[in-house]
Amino acid sequence: MAAIGLFEEAIDSTRLGSKHSAIAWNYIGLSQRGMGNSQAAIDAFNTALELHSSEWQAAYNLANLLAREGRFDAAFKNLNLALIRVKDRANERDAINAALVSLEKLRNKSLNTDGKNPN
Repeated sequence: MAAIGLFEEAIDSTRLGSKHSAIAWNYIGLSQRGMGNSQAAIDAFNTALELHSSEWQAAYNLANLLAREGRFDAAFKNLNLALIRVKDRANERDAINAALVSLEKLRNKSLNTDGKNPN
């Protein structure tokens, strides 16, 4: 909880630009997720995305959280946003593409477990 306070103090500081504020909000989201505060994490990731449009890590982390909650359509949307934002950075693109494949498998497994037809 203390880490979240430190990030919030840094954000309030006029020394941070939008990119650094977005990074701080991403870390707040990770901290909130780690403490089990899903909605606070979602709000923090969304704030990061609003502050800096190229903040792909926040989109990736938000997608991860949404997938864990079974919100697959929203997770796919955010992974695709992350993919667009990394542009030509190969390592990041590979990680996001792998996450998209894993998410598809998870969604299909969930649909099969729920007795729904995945097609």
